[in-house]
Amino acid sequence: MLKFILVGLNLINAAYAEPQSDIPEIVVEAHKDYEVYVAPIVMSIHSDQVEAVISEKSVFGYTSSHWRNAKVKNDRGIWESINIDNSVKVYDKDTIKYAWDNCNYNRDAKECAFKNNHMLLETYITVDDHQIVVNMQLFGPDMVLLNQSTYTSQSKINWIRQQETTVIQQQGMMGSQTMIHKPKEELPLKWLIPTNLMNKHIHQASLGLWIGVRID
Repeated sequence: MLKFILVGLNLINAAYAEPQSDIPEIVVEAHKDYEVYVAPIVMSIHSDQVEAVISEKSVFGYTSSHWRNAKVKNDRGIWESINIDNSVKVYDKDTIKYAWDNCNYNRDAKECAFKNNHMLLETYITVDDHQIVVNMQLFGPDMVLLNQSTYTSQSKINWIRQQETTVIQQQGMMGSQTMIHKPKEELPLKWLIPTNLMNKHIHQASLGLWIGVRID
């Protein structure tokens, strides 16, 4: 009986000593990818004197580099740069279909971003005679506003007074006489020195947005 017990123990020890090749190895990584969809720029132009032409890829391009300024909270509760253990995948209307083909982003980008659990970046540009306003809004996967950034540029307007004054001097027997003729004043002329939309507007708005982003 003792011999049988010893043999049984040896078999059990041998079984535990052999590597279990059929059990997959589990590797724990701290790395996490975030996703953001950059919606097409929405332009609202109310001036025919201000030049407002910008590449439709400008926001997408700057987002692809500026996201590195965002911060995330680590396991110790400390805010750190997002690109230490994380990264952000950036998509636009031309590339989102390769990652998410289950929703029409052109119809409702907010609904699709909410459904697919990723961030959404919207850009609104307003142009009139007085100023250019670039506003960017970044929404989290729950469609709560994470951060926004606004960059403005003012046009310069000069008003030219329209009133011609005529001075007439007459010399007579009684001496000289000066006559001043001031006709009715017309409305002043508007001289606009426009601040045209340039690449720096998009750059500054994008940089300011991502510097202030905190992802909990």
